Amino acid sequence: MGLIILIVLGGLLGWMATILLRLEDSQQILANVAVGAVGALVGGLMTNSGSLLGGISPEGLLAACIGAAVIVALLNFVRHRITG
Repeated sequence: MGLIILIVLGGLLGWMATILLRLEDSQQILANVAVGAVGALVGGLMTNSGSLLGGISPEGLLAACIGAAVIVALLNFVRHRITG
């Protein structure tokens, strides 16, 4: 159950990032959702002792939010540096 929660949380955070950044391109929206999910999984994995299949702790949710936000921010920073 914790795995599903982290994926959904990361996807929502990625989607919210597209709203805050006012991105209109559907490819960028999907990329932010996917990267947000990956960031949440990595953050949650780091705080839940390497197990995502068990329950999720408040610390795991916080780390998932931070992980998703950091990776989405890095993706958008790199995207803007490349496009100029």
